[in-house]
Amino acid sequence: MMPRFLKILIFLVAAAVIFDVADRFFYRGQLLAKFSLGIKDMAPAHHTLKDKPGYGIIAETNSAAAFKRPGDNDNLSAEDLAIKKQLIGEIAPLDETVFHLRDGSKVTGIAQTAVADYINVRQVFGNSGNIVRRLARKDILWAEAAGSENAEITLVEIKVRKEFKNFKFYRKGIYSFFTDQDYFKIAKTIGLLGNLYSEFNAIFNPLIDQRLSRHACVIVFGKPDEYRSYAARVAPYLAGSSGFYNPRSNLFAMYNFFEEAYYKQAGDYVMRENERIRKMKEDNKKYADIDYETYQHNLRQIESYEASLSGYMNNITFSAKGSNIEVLRHESAHQLSFELGVLAGNNFDTWLIEGLATFCQTSSIGVLSRENLSIFKTAITANKYIALKDLFSYTDNAKFYNLGRDEENLAYKESWALFYYLMQPQFRPQFFKYMVALNNENRRILSVDERIGVLEDKLGVSLGELEKKLTGFVSNLH
Repeated sequence: MMPRFLKILIFLVAAAVIFDVADRFFYRGQLLAKFSLGIKDMAPAHHTLKDKPGYGIIAETNSAAAFKRPGDNDNLSAEDLAIKKQLIGEIAPLDETVFHLRDGSKVTGIAQTAVADYINVRQVFGNSGNIVRRLARKDILWAEAAGSENAEITLVEIKVRKEFKNFKFYRKGIYSFFTDQDYFKIAKTIGLLGNLYSEFNAIFNPLIDQRLSRHACVIVFGKPDEYRSYAARVAPYLAGSSGFYNPRSNLFAMYNFFEEAYYKQAGDYVMRENERIRKMKEDNKKYADIDYETYQHNLRQIESYEASLSGYMNNITFSAKGSNIEVLRHESAHQLSFELGVLAGNNFDTWLIEGLATFCQTSSIGVLSRENLSIFKTAITANKYIALKDLFSYTDNAKFYNLGRDEENLAYKESWALFYYLMQPQFRPQFFKYMVALNNENRRILSVDERIGVLEDKLGVSLGELEKKLTGFVSNLH
């Protein structure tokens, strides 16, 4: 007969295995059987309080004060509590579930009705509308709560709401968005930031401090003048930029390029010309039966002009769209690097801060930037690039951002080039060790020579040799 203590031991082991399996499949996966319990059982918990060429980061990022944010546990005034309640009310209806389908796709929405064969899912597009989609149960593999990774109303959000009382508030993943635009106008922005966050996590994971809470706040202005007015108040020297990140408040602000005056004027011009083209085509029809040759000649001329006009508008649209995405990725990379602890110390030079952000601003993190490459290669050929010792001496923004337009632009390109080079597989582990070492040195601000010494120690190469390798590497890129 089996001893009693052995029976108890076997029971405990079996229970542990069962609970582990239950945790894996029921808690994390929310098996479809749960839907038979009713929609209310699967609702997530409600949220509680628990002129650079386009962009810039607010000054003093190398001072300890620059990285300090107000704690979310600070006492809230009656006004703050009222705003907190209002914000919770705005985002609570957006609690969603992610349905993983057999074809590999995902549908995110609010489950409304569940019957034997299907589930109706309402997909909400901010305050701009919604659609109901029917999902067959046989097509659903599993589902999970979509809620925010940081389901808290933060003091940052409360302070932004105080200043921008009429802005709409959206939250998706780790991001909070305040904007004067409809959801559909910033839907792509929301998607792009979500993609960037996933890329950033994958590439810089060894440097990320997993203990930190994750939350990022973004203000998207529809009107450029309002953005510039805001920038003039909080970052005067960046009032001419198209976006900036403020690590003190963990705020990223930008405006929609499609609302720029030049873009609107171009759109109005094209609209007027298209109407004129329509009238010309109508007038030309009278020649169709009288003089067909003249009719054909006129039609070719009109269509040629129509094509050139379309190309003109496409170029402007492409430029505005590209600028929007570039600024978005650049400034969000700043935000993520500070928020996730990648650049959390006091010893990061501006070349490293801007090099990382520029490395991330391409269509995907780390894609070779032809523009940056061309400008830096030209400087190398003309022997007018910035010596690495000088680039490293720009230890704060006051030096980096006051170089003069051309040299500042080159400093950005060279910072990108050095970061891009050190992120190559053969250097990346040592480069990450260098960044970790700077992060861990919190007792004092290192001198330029000391920082260079840390780099040389971790890479196993002198700064002079690194400069030769960098210029040789870039010169051979095509």
